[in-house]
Amino acid sequence: MPPEGQFPEGGPHEEDTDAGKSAERPRPSLPDPQPSHGDGSVKPQAVHRAGGGVLRLASLVPVLWALVGFAPAPIDSRIQFPGHTNVPRAVQEFAWRVIETRCNYQSYEDQERSFWAYDVKTRKIGTGVVYSISILSELPWKKTTVPATIEMTVVADGAIRLTALTSSFVVCALPPS
Repeated sequence: MPPEGQFPEGGPHEEDTDAGKSAERPRPSLPDPQPSHGDGSVKPQAVHRAGGGVLRLASLVPVLWALVGFAPAPIDSRIQFPGHTNVPRAVQEFAWRVIETRCNYQSYEDQERSFWAYDVKTRKIGTGVVYSISILSELPWKKTTVPATIEMTVVADGAIRLTALTSSFVVCALPPS
């Protein structure tokens, strides 16, 4: 029987009856980590690969900086508009101020809700543009409730003004005329 912690060649289930056998198996030879090529020089493949990756990464940095320069600046609106929208920032901010001031949300509630502009239509009238904006308002953590809808019409003709406002599940009212 081999000493404790050592097993014969066949494993722990076979007994080694031959006293001349070695309990240790020969280890396979591992390749030289730095093979020499020619007159004692080492081929730097790993170094070359790592250097190439760093070079590629460094060449992407100016491209990323350029893309960041073209990214839109944050606006003062919590309404999420589609990325391809043609609604100017001033109109988006105005639409958010309408929700803040004309819709009867509790102060804590409008901070918890998410607002999504799911349908935006534009049409030109005279010297201005009319924006018909449909918005869903939901509590992200409470998916069992039906989202509220807010629909507004905003006219931008030098000044920005609200011409129509309707809603479901929350009271939103036009300013007195």
